[in-house]
Amino acid sequence: MRVFGWELKKMADLRILGILAVAGLLLYLMFMEFYTAFGGYPNGHPLEEYNNTAIQWVKTYGNTMEPEEYEQAKGEMDDLLMEADGFIASHPAFAAAGIQSYAQFIEKYDRWAGENSSEEDARFWAAESLLFGEESDWLGYRIQALEFCLGAYELDPAHPDILSDELLEAGYHYFAYGTGLLILGVFLVTAPFAVRDSMNRMRPIQWSGRMGRRMENLRFLACLAGSVLLVMIGLWIFAAIFSQNGVRVFWNSRLDSFLTGLDAVLPMTYGQYFLGNMGLSLLLAAGACPLFFCLSQASEHYIAMLLKGVPVLIVYEALSAAVMFQAFYRENTAYRLFRVPGAEWMVAGLLLAAGLAALLILQMRMRKKDLLD
Repeated sequence: MRVFGWELKKMADLRILGILAVAGLLLYLMFMEFYTAFGGYPNGHPLEEYNNTAIQWVKTYGNTMEPEEYEQAKGEMDDLLMEADGFIASHPAFAAAGIQSYAQFIEKYDRWAGENSSEEDARFWAAESLLFGEESDWLGYRIQALEFCLGAYELDPAHPDILSDELLEAGYHYFAYGTGLLILGVFLVTAPFAVRDSMNRMRPIQWSGRMGRRMENLRFLACLAGSVLLVMIGLWIFAAIFSQNGVRVFWNSRLDSFLTGLDAVLPMTYGQYFLGNMGLSLLLAAGACPLFFCLSQASEHYIAMLLKGVPVLIVYEALSAAVMFQAFYRENTAYRLFRVPGAEWMVAGLLLAAGLAALLILQMRMRKKDLLD
């Protein structure tokens, strides 16, 4: 056990961990922050209003909308239209454009079709910017969002669960990028692990000890344990950040919602989907450890390790992205390829098995290798 601890401590190289922290922060800011509340999620109008409407409906009606609740929700439109008429009546810019009500505004909006070439057009679009601006608390966008959500229920009342499409889309982008970042972290801590001992000529000394060549198995287990620990820490950080988007509000909503345009493979709630993404990410990221460790063992120096490892890393990242993107939906690449539920787990398991098989073959070859070679 003491030897295992020594091997595990080798992964705590402050230089590598520092590089990983800086690279992780930069990649997070570049690719992942956009999909979080800290990066402005849900990223502008009218997406913010769509998301807020779904959140308000869950708080008001629960995770599903029944027909009688839908009739009640339609009453919200009357309140918004009254608010819009009052706002229009209180601003002279609308009177200058010849607009007295929201219904008249919509009529003129459809007729103008986006042109802004005359003085009359300029007055109209000045009024439009007020209705869809901060001064009205984005009233025009709130009306559009409510219209869209009500229309979506009318088209698909058989799936009454309420789930924000913006949260769902942000989630599968976020976890796909997060898994890629975790795989990169596993590569940075694993790839130099065995090659460092090879460069220091430690392998013959270790093989001649009491444990003999079984030392390689212990080294791999220590490397795997460190990788799993690294991935779990990263996952919990990512999950804590993303949960600020309102994950708890939709935790019990089913994925097959009238507000989403995707078709889930299995009947699951968003909470189960969220945990499933974390588990799949853990399997893919930690499952890369055997493959990277194998490449490290087969390299005599860092340059050889990079020449072998970087192409494999790129291919593994691409395969993992295909598995994670839109996971557990019929639009997922793995599901479209195999057409079986749980295809994502199967592909992740195959990647793990490939890495373990390559490592086993290399270990068998190393047991036959001359100690002094």
